[in-house]
Amino acid sequence: MDLNRILLIGHVAKDPEQRTVNKTTVTNFHLATNRIWKNPSKETKEKAEFHSIVGWGKLSEIMKQYVHKGDKVLVEGRVVYRNAEDKDGKMHYFTDIIAERLMLLSSKPTETVQEITEEPF
Repeated sequence: MDLNRILLIGHVAKDPEQRTVNKTTVTNFHLATNRIWKNPSKETKEKAEFHSIVGWGKLSEIMKQYVHKGDKVLVEGRVVYRNAEDKDGKMHYFTDIIAERLMLLSSKPTETVQEITEEPF
């Protein structure tokens, strides 16, 4: 059995962008996850990693409507790798997270948590 699953919790780095590919809506945004640790000198260090999140179909529509910059979200999905050659012949490599489940996490106590799931295709 093989498994390609990823689970991320972080903050949306900028508002989602939506486009259409072969008559299907696609929404993407960047998710920042932070790691904080102390080095051997006991100094606190912090590093942010940015992940490219991609949603298709109905999940794409929901992402565009409900996800905004600064929101805390949980994303579950699978990792895909792709590459593209630019006009100068230079190869560029990309890592995307194809979202299959999205949960809006609230930092405000009066808001509720909302879970959205898209069937993988």
